[in-house]
Amino acid sequence: MNKLPHRLAVILFILGLGLTARLAQYIFNRSLWLDEAFLTFNILERDFAGFLQPLSDNQIAPPGFLCVEKFFVLLFGHSEYALRAFPLIAGIASVLLLYRVARSSLGLASAVIAVALLDWSQPLIYYASEVKPYASDVLLALVAYALCLPMLRDNAPAPWRRAIVAGLFGAACVWFSYPAAFVLASIGVALLARPLFRRNGRRILMPAVVLAMWGVSLAALYWTVLRQGFANESLRAFWGDFFATFPPRTLSDIYWFAQLFFDFLVQSAGMPFYGLATFAWLAGAVVLWKRGQWPMVLTLVLPLGFAMAAAAMRRYPFFGRTLLFAVPPTLLLMAHGAQAAFRSLVKDSRAVAVIFIGALLFHPFYRTLIVLPQPLTTEEIKPVLQHVRDQWQPGDRLYAYHAAARPFAYYAPRYGFGDERPYRVGRSSDGNFAILTEDMEAMQGTRVWFLFVHIYSYSGISEDAFMLDQLNQRWPRLDVFKAPGAVVYLYDLR
Repeated sequence: MNKLPHRLAVILFILGLGLTARLAQYIFNRSLWLDEAFLTFNILERDFAGFLQPLSDNQIAPPGFLCVEKFFVLLFGHSEYALRAFPLIAGIASVLLLYRVARSSLGLASAVIAVALLDWSQPLIYYASEVKPYASDVLLALVAYALCLPMLRDNAPAPWRRAIVAGLFGAACVWFSYPAAFVLASIGVALLARPLFRRNGRRILMPAVVLAMWGVSLAALYWTVLRQGFANESLRAFWGDFFATFPPRTLSDIYWFAQLFFDFLVQSAGMPFYGLATFAWLAGAVVLWKRGQWPMVLTLVLPLGFAMAAAAMRRYPFFGRTLLFAVPPTLLLMAHGAQAAFRSLVKDSRAVAVIFIGALLFHPFYRTLIVLPQPLTTEEIKPVLQHVRDQWQPGDRLYAYHAAARPFAYYAPRYGFGDERPYRVGRSSDGNFAILTEDMEAMQGTRVWFLFVHIYSYSGISEDAFMLDQLNQRWPRLDVFKAPGAVVYLYDLR
């Protein structure tokens, strides 16, 4: 029996582990958490035209993504599996497409490292099963690179057919992925800079046409959808900590910019050894630049730069999940730098070279293994509701904490809450805890289950801690059941 070639076996192992982790995360079918539930009700309650209007619950998502989600819901129902099917497909396709992009642009060795880094990235594994556009942001960024990097790599002018395809794709892409605008802008800078640097005016027309197509579409998107999101003061306040102070006025402001990249490597790319990762990233940029591939360096570096500029303008939050689109270009540079470092180190010591690559890949590999037996969770409301249903007695009532309102509304029919099992949704105190006291007193006269998820705090006091303190002083606790990110308490309020 012929054995698979060594390199093919390595690639299949890398792909198999990461894709298995994504499938395990998806099949685990964790509970919808607050943010997912918010977007889910927008998907379920609106028609396709409604996705062009401001979304409820302070949500913002590309209308194209919402239309795809609606299509899956109409085909397969409104289960978590149906809602997360598109992100899963995008997550799997991203891994496969990255290999093609890396192989054609950087070579086989760099492609293998890049695939391992992306495939084993725990944030990307998690968000491949999230009812949010983050996984599709990654996929569309890679499609943009697959279409446009050959236009930068070839010495001969790109055929107009490829340019038109790239223009049409980019024009459609921003309607499915808002941060795709940063990737397209980076590619556009490189497409224009190349003929300008070479003083070849005849080759400016083609990239100018492509950029014009992208710009017209982005302007239409802004006028019809985005300007409404930019005007949402609640969203701006929520993301306030992830906007930059510009221009920086203190050393702390300057440090904030310096820390951004390290936080991005940890929270978005899943690279806790950010010092080593930064070295590999810088090495990749330097190696490509010295080889005259500076246009490619621009396309891979500038997406983060544009996102940082948008954060300075208070238009885009520079935070974890909102930056997943920039993970592929960052890992491409990192992989190429790691491959170059390996080739340099192996000349003196193969052991040192292997240790270097092993150290870079160890943590992503280890965190991927963790997902297989224990998929990641956020706010597991389902087992809590199951416990309440199992222990329910005639006359009981349920109090759903206000932040649990949307997740609870999604699962309430499944667990029989309504006429048979009455419930009440609490109010937010907004710092006035007397409101919570009124809510508790309104539930007197029976046994009450108090359901808590996604707790808010005011002046250092969490709302659940205040309520539990009041309940414990006045009424006996009969039961408690906890799950990750969710808990329910039973009190006798008679």
